[in-house]
Amino acid sequence: MTSPRIMTTHETYGSVAWNPARKVRYIYLSRNPKDVIVSFYHHILGYRAYEYEENLSHFVELFNSGKLPYGSWFSHNLDYLENLRNLDIFYLNYEELHINFEKMVMKLNRFLGLKVPLKRRFRSDKRTLFF
Repeated sequence: MTSPRIMTTHETYGSVAWNPARKVRYIYLSRNPKDVIVSFYHHILGYRAYEYEENLSHFVELFNSGKLPYGSWFSHNLDYLENLRNLDIFYLNYEELHINFEKMVMKLNRFLGLKVPLKRRFRSDKRTLFF
């Protein structure tokens, strides 16, 4: 593959393959755990392969105890936060992105070393909706 490559994953910090000799940047997008629970619950219900038929309360118990795919949301986030420098991670919160779109895009541009002309900087916010 030619650079730059972009890959998305839900993997835990311990599962991410990394090599300190290679210059790789990571963007970690976190979301409020309450929103994650509801979204993940509906995702699981929508796939027959999971064969999950329990109610949301049961799902919350599994979520809080880390007994779902990818383990505990809390550990997942904490592991990345504790290793921001080890992997050159830009940690971004979905809710903050929604509230301060321009500011967060500017920070992300700096992290990636991009120099985007001012007139092009925020064209995407009119095409991007956050619900």
